[in-house]
Amino acid sequence: MFGPVLGLQALVMAACAYGVKILGQRLQHFSLPQHSILIVLVVVAYQTIVVTMAALLGRGGLAWALFYPALSSALVWPLLVLVLHYLRRRQ
Repeated sequence: MFGPVLGLQALVMAACAYGVKILGQRLQHFSLPQHSILIVLVVVAYQTIVVTMAALLGRGGLAWALFYPALSSALVWPLLVLVLHYLRRRQ
């Protein structure tokens, strides 16, 4: 009764995945810094929608902690891409 709305995370994740899927072909031509910027935008959009829906339902408010996942994603993304490129070349 007081828990999160069932399916909210899944709905928002599906909307973000759909947006990235539409940009799929263009993403291949982006540089690594452009990828990081896009990742930050997607994570911020995801977090903003989730926090907004929670605030509308009276379960929380906007906080600076909203941007921590986006910042960590921007920092980890280049490392992840480089590791995956290295593994792909080894095979």
